[in-house]
Amino acid sequence: SAWGDHPKNRDITLYGIRRLARNDADRAWQVFAALDGHFDWGADARDGLLREIALWSAVDGAADTPQRMKAVPAPARDDQLLEWWARHELSAGRWEAVADVVDLMSPDLANDSRWRYWAARARIENGDGASGREQLAELALEANYYGFLAADRMNLPYTICPQEPEVAEDVVTALAKRPDFSRALELRRAGIRNWSRSEWKLATDRLDQNGLRAAAALATREDWPDRAIFALGDSGDRRWYQWRFPVNFATLAESAASARRLDSSWVMGLMRSESAMAEDAVSSAGALGLMQVMPGTARQLAKRHSLRYAGRSQLLQAEPNVAFGTAFLEELQARYGGNLALASGAYNAGPHVVDRWVRDRRSGDVAVWVDTLPYHETRDYIPRVLAFTTIYDWRLDRPVRRVSARMPALDSNPGHGTMQFEEFTEVVCRAASRT
Repeated sequence: SAWGDHPKNRDITLYGIRRLARNDADRAWQVFAALDGHFDWGADARDGLLREIALWSAVDGAADTPQRMKAVPAPARDDQLLEWWARHELSAGRWEAVADVVDLMSPDLANDSRWRYWAARARIENGDGASGREQLAELALEANYYGFLAADRMNLPYTICPQEPEVAEDVVTALAKRPDFSRALELRRAGIRNWSRSEWKLATDRLDQNGLRAAAALATREDWPDRAIFALGDSGDRRWYQWRFPVNFATLAESAASARRLDSSWVMGLMRSESAMAEDAVSSAGALGLMQVMPGTARQLAKRHSLRYAGRSQLLQAEPNVAFGTAFLEELQARYGGNLALASGAYNAGPHVVDRWVRDRRSGDVAVWVDTLPYHETRDYIPRVLAFTTIYDWRLDRPVRRVSARMPALDSNPGHGTMQFEEFTEVVCRAASRT
């Protein structure tokens, strides 16, 4: 290089390689290797640059990712980097490496249900079947996506242990009379939704656990399900399923699902994931209503399905919103052969993106495919929708389908799944430390 080893030149070069890594990690690695002996980066800057290149190598699926990860000094390997390293090894089916990388994670991350599941799978694949099955059996006591997958692997019933909400009526009445909650409720009744939500949030921000429970009870009484859901999320009462998974729009969802030959629990689970059952929800991206339909998507669906589209305000009404949302789900269900993991991912990220992910990151195990997706939002969205779908089977008193039956292995045609016979499971309540 004609550039001297001066601070300004180093800073410019570091910035350039970091930018390059985001678009072409292989080229960034080559440039780094060529310049590493020329610049005295300093330990922190060099470690940070190695981390950046290794991270984007994993995101890109670069073949040399493991070597680049190992080149990053241990103190610079944070949990984000280790997760991507584990995903890369998982996608490649290198189970010994998966186990080794999970062992490097912080206790908090390694104890997350996602990595406990993959650590158990790795133990089994690496020949320690007894220990792996024991870990899966423990995880199967949890009512979440990974707990359900673990139960499927072990052919165990699902564990859903509901707690009956208990809040004294006089406490709820007293809360409703407080000026801040009274303002929120009156604003909502007047149709001033944004202001009412702001008032409610300010009021609940100052509450302890018992106060949040009372707020959830008040929101439920006022038919304001999303406020109850958020209050219970803050209070930590995950097992108050009656209020966390409301059935306010179940009749509408079941009718629309029947007309489109869809799984009504899936419609409810997706609706719960998209809007927390808020009929007037508006996202920062402009998605609207219960199923977070984009106006542009609604216009296209209206043409393809002979639906009447009357503008954005129509999408803030439950019935037309669900009509458009389920029309889109019908298309996605057909496109992906009934594989609800792929269809849910396409609802979130778009079908063309999911088609590309299936082509580029092919794995017969859809659970592996889900957890190695490059988009953080979609990687979390699919497990959430499928777990909520399962819980809505139970909430709607339907036969509970196994999660694995809703996400069958991929066949040889990119972008499509192979339908399997539906598998059902029993739901029980067993003692568990995590629910």
